[in-house]
Amino acid sequence: MKVLVSALLLSALLVPAGTAAAGQPQATQDGVVAAAAQQLAGPPVTLHYPGSQYVIAQLLVPPGSSVEVTDATGRQRRTYTASGWTYSVEGDTMLLTSSSARIVRTARGFRPGEKLCGDEDFRNVTCYAKSHPWTYEHSKAVARLRMVRPEGVFVCTAWRIGEGDRMLTNNHCFSTEDQAQGVEVQFNYQCGTCDSTTVDTEQVIKVRPAGILTTRTNPDFTLYRVSDPGTIAHFGYLELATGAADVGEPVYIPQHPAGRPKQLAIHDDQLGGNRCEIGGRSATRLHYTCDTLGGSSGSPVLSRNSHKVIALHALGATCLGTSGGNSGYRSDQIHPLIEEYL
Repeated sequence: MKVLVSALLLSALLVPAGTAAAGQPQATQDGVVAAAAQQLAGPPVTLHYPGSQYVIAQLLVPPGSSVEVTDATGRQRRTYTASGWTYSVEGDTMLLTSSSARIVRTARGFRPGEKLCGDEDFRNVTCYAKSHPWTYEHSKAVARLRMVRPEGVFVCTAWRIGEGDRMLTNNHCFSTEDQAQGVEVQFNYQCGTCDSTTVDTEQVIKVRPAGILTTRTNPDFTLYRVSDPGTIAHFGYLELATGAADVGEPVYIPQHPAGRPKQLAIHDDQLGGNRCEIGGRSATRLHYTCDTLGGSSGSPVLSRNSHKVIALHALGATCLGTSGGNSGYRSDQIHPLIEEYL
């Protein structure tokens, strides 16, 4: 079983001074941002960062101009006609072609460091496609967030709530319209087979936030809309449970721990390798020892009985105690606060 050794320690390592109150959970960093003033004029410009997991560029595009962006193979290809951050190109190389645009900044990724305890229980979500088909089906509504900010690139998890354009994540992942401009929502970021370690980037669907509807620090959530909801409708959606969950209720957590391809935590070695379950309940949170890592923030904690979301994962703490150092905010406490927006 793996959980974060200390959320406070992680915050101290990754978050610049003055960005948040001490002790509050933070999004996990998996990349860096740097100034890169460079004119695009004719031949393709190559951004190459050996070992990087992805490359993103902030563009200044004059009216009437455009920028074609591809990866080294040409398989990932988009054209931009407005200024702003590009979608990420998976891999360590980005090629940009334009007659008059300019690169302002770049972002590139690395694998986050992990301070963990116990054995790793989660597996590629595709491992459960046949053995737990209903669980696998509900995991499709879960997406990875990649968030570019001046201080770096960060990762979280989010998911579709209801059949429209609404999505839910943690407030500590992003909470302002300014932050939302650098957010990329990635659906189907998962390995094609159980034993695979790679993602078919052509199968990943990327959309952007299209407006924050409501956000709070306690309970820790952000409800927002996304652009182009029709492109992600086939991934399905999840629903919040409106009643309180019981201690001992079996659960599972589809997530993007440390920004990895989608994983599913359904077994727990802290419970002898048995099913994950709720170990404790407070007035606002549910507690469990089911696997999570940094990057899992915003994941849905689903009941295996109803397949409804009973908690919004927000914090990993220590490995101590059978009630669980991991916790999420209770869905029956969140639902009344967002019901009018659904």
